[in-house]
Formats: sequence, C-alpha cells, structure tokens
Amino acid sequence: MAALPFDAAAFGRLVKLADDGTISSSAAQKVFSEMLAEGTAPEQIVEKRGLRRLDDREALRNTARSVADEHPEEAARYRAGETKLLGFFMGRLMEATGGTADAQEARAALKDVLED
Repeated sequence: MAALPFDAAAFGRLVKLADDGTISSSAAQKVFSEMLAEGTAPEQIVEKRGLRRLDDREALRNTARSVADEHPEEAARYRAGETKLLGFFMGRLMEATGGTADAQEARAALKDVLED
C-alpha cells in the first residue's frame, strides 16, 4: 500500500473544516481528492478553489434576487402557491454560488425574496 501524500494532522484539519461548517461535505470530498492527488494542505485548497461556505445573508439575498429576476415566470408561479419551485430556485442559487452557499441560509434568503 502506498503512503498517503499528507499526514494525519492535515487530514484532521480537513475534518475540522467540514465539522465546523467552514466547508460543506461535498467541498470536503473535493478537498480530500485534491489532497490525495497533490498532497496540498486542506486550507490552501479551500482558499485556492474558493470552497469556503458562503453564509453572508445579504450576499445570499442579492444572489437570490438575481436568480428570481432571471426566472420571472417561475417566481410568479412560486408566489401563486407553487412552493415546490423552491427546489428549482435552490438549484439555481447553488449554481450561481458554485455550490458554496450554506443551504439553510440560502433557503431563508430565497424565501425572503420570493415571499416579499
């Protein structure tokens, strides 16, 4: 079995980044893959690839507004009671943020915008 290109301390730091919410679990998987491939420190990968979780409520509201503005028909349907479209908007917001948005904060921002 080949040796890993990083030590246990680096792996522990990756676990801590995921556990404390700095990065999402999907981001942690990406970081781990890159650690295996390159042996780079997890913190460097997170910064280099912009994987830090976005939880700034105002920034998320602005993104949610943009997403709603880009899909006016779906926004009107949501406002008319078709609330299952929240999943559609979550997908668009996650695309817009590269998957770094905190899901709970993103959902709250979308509801604020769509139910305003």
